[in-house]
Amino acid sequence: MRSLLQAALACLPAASLLLAAGPAAAIDVPNVGGKPMAVDVVNTAAAVYHFENRNDDPRYASRYLDDHYGEILDRLDAQLSWWRLQLGARIDAALYVGTPSATSADLQQKILNDEVLFEINDARRELHSRYRNTVYPAKLWVTYTQPGIEATAGDFYAQLGRGLVFSVRKMDELAIDTTVRGGRLALDHDFTLLRLKAVAFAGQLNPLRIDSASGRRLHGAGSPLFFGFPDAESAGNLITDESTLDAQGNPRPVRNVAEARPSYVEDTVLGGSLEVGVKGVQLAANGALLRGEIGTFSGSIGVPSIAEHGDVYVEVAGQPGRTEEGRRIRSGYAIYAAANARSGPLAVSLEGKHYRRFLPLSASIDVDVLNPGFSAPEYKGLAYNQPPTAEPVYVEPIGAPNVCATGGRGRVDYRFNRSVSLYAWVGHYVSFTEKANEECITDDANRTDTWDVAAGTELHFDDSRSHARAWAGARQSDEADSERAFYSEGYVRYDIVKHLAGAFSIQAQGNSRRRYRPENFESSWIEGDNYLALQWSPHLAAIFGHEYTSVPGCEPGKDGELCHLFSGGLQWKSGSRRTTLAQIVDTAQLFVGQRRGGLRCVSGVCRTFPPFEGARLELVSRF
Repeated sequence: MRSLLQAALACLPAASLLLAAGPAAAIDVPNVGGKPMAVDVVNTAAAVYHFENRNDDPRYASRYLDDHYGEILDRLDAQLSWWRLQLGARIDAALYVGTPSATSADLQQKILNDEVLFEINDARRELHSRYRNTVYPAKLWVTYTQPGIEATAGDFYAQLGRGLVFSVRKMDELAIDTTVRGGRLALDHDFTLLRLKAVAFAGQLNPLRIDSASGRRLHGAGSPLFFGFPDAESAGNLITDESTLDAQGNPRPVRNVAEARPSYVEDTVLGGSLEVGVKGVQLAANGALLRGEIGTFSGSIGVPSIAEHGDVYVEVAGQPGRTEEGRRIRSGYAIYAAANARSGPLAVSLEGKHYRRFLPLSASIDVDVLNPGFSAPEYKGLAYNQPPTAEPVYVEPIGAPNVCATGGRGRVDYRFNRSVSLYAWVGHYVSFTEKANEECITDDANRTDTWDVAAGTELHFDDSRSHARAWAGARQSDEADSERAFYSEGYVRYDIVKHLAGAFSIQAQGNSRRRYRPENFESSWIEGDNYLALQWSPHLAAIFGHEYTSVPGCEPGKDGELCHLFSGGLQWKSGSRRTTLAQIVDTAQLFVGQRRGGLRCVSGVCRTFPPFEGARLELVSRF
């Protein structure tokens, strides 16, 4: 297997050179049954090697078993269009080289020397569902489209309203790509005085089965809709060894066999919406039923244009009470509103929420960190609805603030001219579920009060070939009963591009934060990311990165010191598809260095990434 990685790295440039001389073959057929046909193929291949990422903790096997291995990741996306039909497929593959072993001599020696506090069996459980070679058809679909009708069989994305009721979509920043596999029908018709749109869908939820950040594989229960997918049987039984004493007091080895079981039970969903547009007003009703027992519904009203100077949207959602895992879940509701006004150089936006016991639609995934043999804790945050947070997109939530919260944010933008604009916002939020409070008891013992403020500017110069965007902000959360700080943060974020000459420019981008959360650490800590890039548009970019953090334990043996992480990278874009070489090497990226681990969030959707130290070569080919 080690030679496979070396061969793949060697063959990527060689294959490109062999085909460079030939003209690019367009995959367009002008006449198939009297209709044109087009085929689009995109392949993304990555070869990665993980060095020591310096997150070792003697208590956890997971942190000792994520170093010194290689992987080849490949994603093949293909789409065929003909007449009113579109057929698509995505094939995912993951191959691992030199992966950690539960029985390595080095690990056994560390266990004997008490350098680590876990046992060989803990390592076996941790590795049971990690670093498994996998190839499977991740997405398959066929869509029929004609005026007023769209029908899909296979995989599709879906969102009802603003995401309160149901939302599954692709989020590349977080390596999330969840779809529904089943059937979807959308009907749309304009009746002159009103316009109707109806959507209905049903199927089973289809998250990605390979977590590229950790090498964890998600094993399904074996639904017939997911043929060729990894299931519990493909992982096999979990075998551990223990030692007992016989009747004479002599040690005797005993082999325990735990039968294979899935880490994911394929969730079913049934949902739909009805939208009515009349005289500039849009009304909608949405509903979804998850696993045949968890219902969520909403109604909304929207006015997309108010005298051409504004718009407004309001959605009210409910979750009826139910019994789940032997306990009674009380009913919940959510109210979300957004409004915008524009006049000349001034723009004002308001966004607010009021949620009570409005629970996330969590996936049926075993995320037990204490039993990793048959669990997938890396998928803990996977949910099938995404309630609007009314917060800046990069805010990292504490606890479950959206379950029981009231608050909102107002933003003002003022543009002096085409080159200069200023903006500022202020938000205030009251949450009862940032602390542990599943029942949403609204008393001061559970309440946190948060203020979020920021101001910034956007400048354009050099005939709009250069720009500077920068803003500074602060966030302060206090406990209502004691008025003590619950969380605080101050930050600066920036993105600056300066045109040099011709196609050359230089870009600096990053952020710096000072954070304080007394529940975790006695004192505040700082962290930040800063990247500098020299760009030759549109082809080449050379990037240097510096990340830092002073969070205690950022590296083994460091407590209160600043940890530095450095990286470098190159990115090439062909800028055309006129030659075979340009198609094969549409985009090539090389990254070498370190990245800080931690929580990353996009509009309230978050996941934890482990730290990375190593090298990654990625090649995107488009045909």
